[in-house]
Amino acid sequence: VDWTRFQVEPDDGAPLEWAKKGRWERLRLASARPSADTFDLGGLAFHPAVAAGRRLMPCATTPAPTDEGRPKPRATRRKTSKDTDARWSDGKRQYAPWHYQIEAMLQDSQGVLHLPTAEIKEQLHGIPTGYTAQAGVDDRTRHRMIGNGWHWGVAGRILGFARRLPASPRTSTLQWLTQAWAGRPWDFSPPPRPSPPVLGEGLDMGQHWASAPLMQHSLARRPELEPALSAVLHLRRQWRHDLCRIRREVVAELLTTHGPGSRNCRPMSGLPIRSRTAPGPTFLGLLRDLGYPATADLEEDLRLGFDMLGPENPPYVAAKCSRGRSGVHTAALLEELVQEARLGRVTGPCAAPDHWSVATSALPWTADMHTLRQPPLGDCFAALSFAICQVDENGDLKLRRGEDWRRSGHNATMSAGDVPTHHFLGDI
Repeated sequence: VDWTRFQVEPDDGAPLEWAKKGRWERLRLASARPSADTFDLGGLAFHPAVAAGRRLMPCATTPAPTDEGRPKPRATRRKTSKDTDARWSDGKRQYAPWHYQIEAMLQDSQGVLHLPTAEIKEQLHGIPTGYTAQAGVDDRTRHRMIGNGWHWGVAGRILGFARRLPASPRTSTLQWLTQAWAGRPWDFSPPPRPSPPVLGEGLDMGQHWASAPLMQHSLARRPELEPALSAVLHLRRQWRHDLCRIRREVVAELLTTHGPGSRNCRPMSGLPIRSRTAPGPTFLGLLRDLGYPATADLEEDLRLGFDMLGPENPPYVAAKCSRGRSGVHTAALLEELVQEARLGRVTGPCAAPDHWSVATSALPWTADMHTLRQPPLGDCFAALSFAICQVDENGDLKLRRGEDWRRSGHNATMSAGDVPTHHFLGDI
């Protein structure tokens, strides 16, 4: 509450009365003080000074957590009378010493002093009598509940001030969450790798034993998580008490923004059974709110298509094609391709497209492979095959054909300007 905006009482227009206690400003709430005879004291009576209004009852405080009591506050040492200290000691030091001053206690018909009961404290706090008893707790807990609570009249007056303030625009849960995420740096790198990562190869027995103590088993240390995952777990732990509500409200806002029948999204292709939609505008809006650095590039990719290949390297392609040569296993690989072509798994041999700078050749020594066929429509790409040599259970050589990016030279054929963060097997 901005108290400078209030000069008078909202209810009756009376000017607000301020006082200062120490370095704190104190607002005096003008209200009629209830008389002593309005309280149901259960056969007890206030001290005459309290009943006449010359003294006030002290504010309720929490009792000691156990029957052993608690020590005297340092600020009250040597400031209370011996009679007060004696009553405090006889009462097992359950409350601060000032609660045992004679004016703060109640008397019965025999003149015996008593501390206020929970029911009396409830009335002093403006709470309905017996309210804390409905929780089904013991008497100590009831006193603690009252000591930790506000005076209901004061709380109601403060809420009245707050209610009369003009309401500021409410921040939605999704806006609050994106602000919380955008306000911190996010590190998407792999987790810290151990040092040394492995013992290494080629170590003799002595070197192996000397290096072994440097390694630490993964179960003997705390797991090294990715920085971004650690940040997510921290946010989850921080708001674990409210995660269900946050998720529910975020889903509701997303459904409101992007409902099942949104016109801004087109169905994805290639999903014959379950039709799903691509929430592009909603997703891009979230990325902008989160401060994602490449949102504009991603929006262009979604609109125009992703760049699957980088710039070509024509000199490398021409040099590679001009150095055609056969290897040890070329004939076996070629025979495998012929068998697959006869089974209809591949098409070939095919003539080179018109825009290629090299020509292809048929297999005149092989039946039904004498002539070149027309290449398929559209873009055509070529990859060099290589042999994968394996040994079966009988010790015989077994060949498998592979087309690999590295072995076929594609990394040299096409250049890539961006290198994403790498996650290796050791990072899993």
